[in-house]
Amino acid sequence: AVVYKISQWAEIKPPEITEDGHEITYATKDKISFTYPALKTLPYICHEMSHVINYNSQYADHHGKYFTTVYLSVVKQFIGLTAYRELQEAFDRTKVIYLTSVPS
Repeated sequence: AVVYKISQWAEIKPPEITEDGHEITYATKDKISFTYPALKTLPYICHEMSHVINYNSQYADHHGKYFTTVYLSVVKQFIGLTAYRELQEAFDRTKVIYLTSVPS
């Protein structure tokens, strides 16, 4: 349900969700592959959906400044302000680059 809500919010087609036995969880433009069902937690889903949103934009950059900006926005919208601020502080502390707003 949350994948669909995030997709609606981002105005993208919901990705296919699979558990296909890979050693790592990954996302593409139209798919999220989880290694284990237990990884389908809200923080993990928000991270992978940020990849899907990023890959569907003209600014696709995997873990670059556009991805981190999308990720912050998704966390703020779907987890909450406290988690958003904690993530932003962690980014600042570890010198992760992000923008103040998602480019349109």
